[in-house]
Amino acid sequence: MVRRVSFYIWLLEQRKRNDPIGYLADDVFNYWRGDWPENCTMQNYKDILGSISIRDTHMKELGGHSVSKAILEKAWWEYVDILPRDLSDRIVMREIVEVIKRASIGVEKLDDPKYVVDGEYALILQKLIQKLDDICKPLTEPNE
Repeated sequence: MVRRVSFYIWLLEQRKRNDPIGYLADDVFNYWRGDWPENCTMQNYKDILGSISIRDTHMKELGGHSVSKAILEKAWWEYVDILPRDLSDRIVMREIVEVIKRASIGVEKLDDPKYVVDGEYALILQKLIQKLDDICKPLTEPNE
């Protein structure tokens, strides 16, 4: 049976894991519940994570905020992989829109219609678009 839960709920369910995702989930459960909205993008969660203090000993030992953001991103991709296709495509699209919004703030226009986008955003967009492409591929190839 496929479950349809938000990333926040899924992350909280991971708190019994004995790995970095479990440590992050435990920290969220014990300290940040009121600070984490149930439905938002990975980019928004990374912003929230950067603005609150890391309290879990494991997370502090792993490196604090920068490592926590990488673990959060790993958890988010794991979550997207377990979702049903009709939900994962919407979540990935929502993330693409958020990244495009953020990337467009600092865009430098060269020649019409070319723009320069920060490399970090370009890499994130490539990964998201590849994931969306994988999600949207047919489950079986049509007969020729």
